[in-house]
Order: sequence, then structure tokens, then C-alpha cells
Amino acid sequence: LNGAPNDAIAYIQKAQQLGAPLAASTGALCLAYSSVDAKSLPPNAAIDTCIDAANQNPDNDAIQFRAANHLTNANRFDEATTFYRRALERDPENISYLTALTSNLANTGDYEQAYRLTDKAALTTHAKMPILYHNASIYAYHAKLYDEATAWCNRARDAFGNDDAYDITQAYLDYARDISDAAHRPFPPPTSPAPSHPNP
Repeated sequence: LNGAPNDAIAYIQKAQQLGAPLAASTGALCLAYSSVDAKSLPPNAAIDTCIDAANQNPDNDAIQFRAANHLTNANRFDEATTFYRRALERDPENISYLTALTSNLANTGDYEQAYRLTDKAALTTHAKMPILYHNASIYAYHAKLYDEATAWCNRARDAFGNDDAYDITQAYLDYARDISDAAHRPFPPPTSPAPSHPNP
């Protein structure tokens, strides 16, 4: 690309017309499209090209990731999840792939799955990473897993010291717990009216 992705796009397209190997050239075109302003491209050009490239290069985690990013930018979160998962399966220790996948799951409302993936990574492959401790507490909170969220806030303080972000999350947790507890409290029995007695 050498800082000229638009020139690269033109050369790759010309190479495709001349019979360049489809998987390699489509992958290169996806890379080039990812380096330019999407507004300068035909509608869906980057998305369609990167989806094709990802399907033609199933073992290339970087292309899976680019396809997912383009889909996410278009708010096509369910489709993006498929490609983020493929990228992470091919490089399970890649923190960028993990955080992108869990963020995307949160965008679809699947906070519990986002939490489970983050929790597992924070306890194993990516221990002692502040962003995962924070994300675990946030995802658990939104999944209404309040005990787990509190545990991650406490782990974060123990590992990294006090931080306003954890205090804010804890405040939300305490508030949410109060609401949840109130919702599950039995309503008091209705007060019976005082018996009326006829005047003597």
C-alpha cells in the first residue's frame, strides 16, 4: 500500500481482471479497502469484498477480523459475530479479537456470553489485564450477575489499586441490588379497614 491505498485498489482490480489468484487478490483488496475512507467507496464495497475474502481465506484470522470490523461499522452485529469468532478461534490469545468479539456480543444484548468469555480469559490466558477486569465487571452487571460483577471489582482493586471506574461500577451494582431486592420483597398485606360499628 505504501500510503496510497486507492492506487493499490486499482492495481489489485486490474490484476483480478488479468486472472490473479482469487483468494489472494480478494484478501489484498480487503486490506486496501480497510485503509481508505469508506465514504469514498461504492456502497457496501468494503463489506462485500471482505466477506468474500474471509470466506475464501478461512484460515487467515486477520481477514476474518477485518470483515467483522466492516460489518460492525455497518451495525450488522450478528453477522460480525461469526467472523470475530472465526478470528478468535484461529488466534485464541489475541486480546484485540477477544475484546472486539465481547463488545460485539454486548451490542447484540448477549451480556452473559460476553461476560463468560471475558471471565475465562481474565482468569487464564490474559490474567492481570486491567481492561478485562473492568469489562468483566461491566458485562456481569448488565447480565444481572451482581455477585460476579462485585467479585471482579474487588479483584481489580486488589490487583491494581483503587480506581474511579471500579467505584462507579460498584455504585451501580449497589443501586441495582437495592432495586432487585425491593422487587423480590413480598408486598405488605393490605390494611383492613377498621370495623365500623353502628351507633348505639
